[in-house]
Amino acid sequence: MKTYRTLGSMLALLTAASTFAGSLAYGAPIIVQGINSKAILQSGSTTINLVDGNNAMDAPVKFTCKSATGCVVVMNESALVNYGPHNGLFQICSFVDGVQGTPCQWGGYLMVNPYVYFTHEQLNVTPGKHTVATVVNNEGEQGQQSGSQILNWETDYSIYEQ
Repeated sequence: MKTYRTLGSMLALLTAASTFAGSLAYGAPIIVQGINSKAILQSGSTTINLVDGNNAMDAPVKFTCKSATGCVVVMNESALVNYGPHNGLFQICSFVDGVQGTPCQWGGYLMVNPYVYFTHEQLNVTPGKHTVATVVNNEGEQGQQSGSQILNWETDYSIYEQ
């Protein structure tokens, strides 16, 4: 893996990666390594049919926090959502080692189709190995499956050494 040390190189790579990544569905994550930081990018355009409860939006990714004082993980998620006829509450949140990033807000009962949903969380982690992943929690109303779908999605995880 090549290390990119200039902002211009990183921006060029991210631009190229975002163009390429749009056609992936659970493809290999794109990893950009900087000085004291790392970005992990994933995206997909294969429809995800949501069931009530938790649904994986991306494949879990492992990373190592090498700083003796820990790292800050910044997690950005976006999804193009097609709400179903029985949609209830809806939430997209990222987790590191099963711990939810903050803040993670509930949305739902939106009748605009399709709807672009953005979330942003952060979390401090200790030195060592970790796993980050994003989950969509979807609840149908009145005990019925919502019928909602994720049409396109992207997750961007940035890890900063402290």
